[in-house]
Order: sequence, then C-alpha cells, then structure tokens
Amino acid sequence: AGIGWYRKTFRAPAEWNGRRISVEFDGVYRDATVYLNGQRLGTQPFGYTSFRFDLTRHLDFSQPNVLAVRVDNSAQPNSRWYSGSGIYRRVRVVVTDAVHVAHWGVFVTTPEASSAAAKVQVRIRVANETAGEVTATVETTLVDRAGKRAGNARTTVKIARGGVAEAGQEIAVAKPALWSPDSPALYRAVTRVSRDGKAVDETVTPFGIRALVWSAEKRLLLNGKSIKLAGGSV
Repeated sequence: AGIGWYRKTFRAPAEWNGRRISVEFDGVYRDATVYLNGQRLGTQPFGYTSFRFDLTRHLDFSQPNVLAVRVDNSAQPNSRWYSGSGIYRRVRVVVTDAVHVAHWGVFVTTPEASSAAAKVQVRIRVANETAGEVTATVETTLVDRAGKRAGNARTTVKIARGGVAEAGQEIAVAKPALWSPDSPALYRAVTRVSRDGKAVDETVTPFGIRALVWSAEKRLLLNGKSIKLAGGSV
C-alpha cells in the first residue's frame, strides 16, 4: 500500500521530431498520475485497464526528459484479493506519423467462414493530427501462418483536420485454415496507411477465421460443430 514514484530519464532521438509520441501503460495499480518534465499529463484511477498519454507537446530535444509516474494505493483495503501495487504490466513508447491508425483502430471479424471460403471484414480508424484535411490510402493484406498472402483490399479516405475517419474493407479468403482449440490457426491483418504514395504507418492485427453460432436449441457451435464450455460464476 501507500504512495510510490517511478522516474525514467531518456533523450528524445532527433528522428522523433515532427512525429507523434505517446506512452502506453498496460496496467498500473492504482490511481496513477503521469508527468513529463514536470507537466501533468493526466491520471488513471482504475488499476486494471490500460491507458496512454501524448508526450509530443512536452518533449525536449535539447536535453534529457524525465517521465514520472506517481502511484497511490493508500486507500486500502480496496480489493477482495491481494492486488499488488505499482506498474505491473508492460510500458511502451509509440512513435507515429501525424496521420496514423488510431489507438485500437483496427477491428477484424469473420461473418462468414467455412472450410471452402471465408469473408473477412476489417474496420480501420485513421487519425489526422495535422493542420489540414488529408487524403490517405488504407491497404490491408491478410497473411496466413506460412507467411503467404491470403487476400488484399485498398480504400481511400478523407480525414478532416484533427479528425478520425473509418475505412471498411471486405476480403474474401479461399480455403481458409479455420481456428479452433484443437487447431488454433491464426492469420495476420497487415494494415498500411499511405499519403502521396508513401507509407506513413503500419500495424499488424492477429486474428482467427471461425464461425460462431449460438441458440437455445443448438447451444454453441464452432465451425458448425458443437463445443462445450466449462466455467463457474463466483
């Protein structure tokens, strides 16, 4: 319990200049307040959810930067079990172009899936942090577990200044390797954002192709076959 501090001193590389820089925390227990060079970036009260803060405005390229995190777990007891204290999951710095895939901006679903063919739907949210409207190309390539290309789609979007636009894509996959607990085959959706023919951002989203159907009569079917789930509610 109590209050703890973390401090990280680092130099911002010159290649970060003109780009968007953020820090992501996967979990801090709890009431975490984050500072960069003495400037308060914000507070995350809950201890089990990830969060991020933008560092761009307060970065200093001429001297070392100090990233500080104050963690306050003094309000004990505050859990039904021992929660621990402090930064207990990964922390990363994310560097992107001003036009980039938004945070958690790719969502993949497989509304139709069989051993013969599958339909993969990809929704991509693209952020524009420039001073004007931007036209960008969003291209998604599906790659199977052997590294072979399984499908591709390309969309053009216009994004208002400081705004976010969504691109919807549908990709057909022939004879997919279906995901199941016995054969957990995964594909990768490689999403690339380009401006004026130049790639400015890329993100990779792993996913499985599978069909889920559930009802009171048939219960849960995975790829057309009954599957049992064992669990308990505490």
